[in-house]
Amino acid sequence: MNVSTCGNAFYDNGISVNAHFFEGGGHAGDSNYLFALKIELADFGFTPSDTQITSFCVGNQIDYTGAGGPWSNEVFIYPDSGGLPDESTVLGQGTIVTGDGGGWYKVTLPTPVLLNGDFWLANRGHIEHAGTDFNMEIDTPGPSTNSYASSGGGIAGLSQSDNVNYMLRATLGVYVPAGTIFSDGFESGNTTVWSGSEP
Repeated sequence: MNVSTCGNAFYDNGISVNAHFFEGGGHAGDSNYLFALKIELADFGFTPSDTQITSFCVGNQIDYTGAGGPWSNEVFIYPDSGGLPDESTVLGQGTIVTGDGGGWYKVTLPTPVLLNGDFWLANRGHIEHAGTDFNMEIDTPGPSTNSYASSGGGIAGLSQSDNVNYMLRATLGVYVPAGTIFSDGFESGNTTVWSGSEP
């Protein structure tokens, strides 16, 4: 779905000014090409094991329909492992569409994912999109050192994209295990059971 704003965990300023591309050769079908953003939970006041991700979104403010867009790509959610995405563990995945200027493109996960630490959002080539290309919108240069790219080198080839903030965002929330007991605040000793998704 297209939304005007999205996410509560991000390093961009929300205003897209340009985009980075992997053009030619159908790189959207090659998993060795990716744009990635590392999200560190502490930066947003969240802690491991009690945080879940419910959705993610990408910048889609520039209309490239006259230059081949829009493009469909895959975004993967990976846990962090020693400063790189752990590609052996896919926490979530979703198809995004960019390049039509429709505004932030949001993907809601079918089931929220519990996070045990920092994680990555990776716009990564996937065989489903073989023969096409993909882009990632960026905001004005900023201080973030959390944006990375790999031009054919896969996960191991990721390197920081200096002075660039990729417009990848996540929606995080506090995870409440089912069966957790809370006071209702009205009568002493009166309790209510809340689940993680429904009071």
